[in-house]
Amino acid sequence: MWFLEILENGQTLLRLKLPAAGLRLGGGPQADLQLPGVTETVRIEPARRTAFFTSADGKTEEIEPPAVVPFGRFTLRPTPADQAAPPAAAERTKWLRYDGETQTLNVTSAVLAVVAGPDAPREIDLEQMEIRLGSGGGCDIVLTDSYVSGGHARLQWTPGGWIVTDLDSRNGLFLDGVRVSQAVWPFGKRLRMGKTELELREAENREAIAPVATQSYAGLVGGSPAMRRLYGLIERLAPTDATVLIQGPTGSGKELVARALHNRGPRANGPFIAVNCGSMVRELVASELFGHARGAFTGATADRAGVFELAHGGTVFLDEIGELPLELQPHLLRVLEEREVRRVGANRNITVNVRVLAATHRDLRADVAAGRFREDLFYRLEMIPLTLPPLRERREDIPPLAAHLLEREAGRLRRAAPGLSPEALAALQAYDWPGNVRELANVLARGMILCGERATIAAGDLTLPGVAAPAWPAQGVWTLEETEKTMIRRALAECATRKEAAAKLDIALSTLYEKMKKYDLE
Repeated sequence: MWFLEILENGQTLLRLKLPAAGLRLGGGPQADLQLPGVTETVRIEPARRTAFFTSADGKTEEIEPPAVVPFGRFTLRPTPADQAAPPAAAERTKWLRYDGETQTLNVTSAVLAVVAGPDAPREIDLEQMEIRLGSGGGCDIVLTDSYVSGGHARLQWTPGGWIVTDLDSRNGLFLDGVRVSQAVWPFGKRLRMGKTELELREAENREAIAPVATQSYAGLVGGSPAMRRLYGLIERLAPTDATVLIQGPTGSGKELVARALHNRGPRANGPFIAVNCGSMVRELVASELFGHARGAFTGATADRAGVFELAHGGTVFLDEIGELPLELQPHLLRVLEEREVRRVGANRNITVNVRVLAATHRDLRADVAAGRFREDLFYRLEMIPLTLPPLRERREDIPPLAAHLLEREAGRLRRAAPGLSPEALAALQAYDWPGNVRELANVLARGMILCGERATIAAGDLTLPGVAAPAWPAQGVWTLEETEKTMIRRALAECATRKEAAAKLDIALSTLYEKMKKYDLE
């Protein structure tokens, strides 16, 4: 079973079941479904995994979800029944900005004020994403002005602002004294229809973000004040569609924060696609993010959807956003403001429904000053900065973090999780952790290997700078086999490959494999 979504300006107008025999739609007399303002008739027919779009001139192209087809002022999106409709996130008509110093969230909403005319004075909170204004009873906002048409204008919210459209009214629409058919309506500007004058005003509300009193949250571990404040902010932002910039040093867990924002929100059942902007081949970044059309470059033998299309109904996480090439940053800004992408080599835009989260360890403000990052994109991302503190600033979180990481590694190795000796725990808390949680995880994984069958990891098993590794066991006598087994464990833990470990032990690689099998060190 397939469904067909019909969108206008990024908003779904209609979602209907697509007949197995196909559907003709448009403005011709043979159309099964008439669309206003369209003269041509096209056909969409579902297949097993794709759909086929036949244009008015008889050309047929294959559509692979979540791809869309522009048709006049509409966008057509065929969707299989097993792909859920994109969720409606809360507070989409509001702008959010977080103030880290006061730990408050500034929520800016819009108010429509009637400042002149028969209905003045009057104020209406704008909470719907699309509002019809006029004198007719079917309008969302009904005006008693006899010079206002029954359906005079439409007001739509977009990430770039409120858009007002004249619906073929009798007396027109005048924004700041200039007649318009469609325009972005800035706050504070007067809009006249008939004898009525309207003004779009900002209403701001400040919310204190309360810390969440827990030792762990959505995969994150730690009960320090900084982490509990972070949990509170994630809890507040998860239900929204707000773009969030996650800042923190390398290895601090920025992707975990992004996944928490996704998993705790209305898009949790949609895809979560993480992209590291610093690891992609520069020449292919545009194709990876935005897709490409067949023939766009050498090797582009077929149309290909990019990350933003593939994440339809879900979340895109752009890690290391500071590494995004400068020439592609305007395209990302278009996604954030218009929710549209254009494939490389294509001549039409595609509407996408995604939430965008970004992360960086860089000082983007300094990059803006140096001309390495666009100022408009920076301010669009920085509206809600979310900061992860380095591990050295929350040392009280090291004991629960260590226990969590040991349990995780033990599950991977299918063995019981060892504990930490008091000396080992003290060494962990004394270290500065330049590599943060990722380095802690690696140190503990090595410690598990080096402690062998013992139930407790000793300080010397941690291979931390300034912590001496014990040359001999605390008690008893070492046999030659125990000595050899411990040396092999240490080499495997300290070397990136088994070939390097064999070289460090000054034995052949085949000999190392034999001894690993002998001592059950696979």
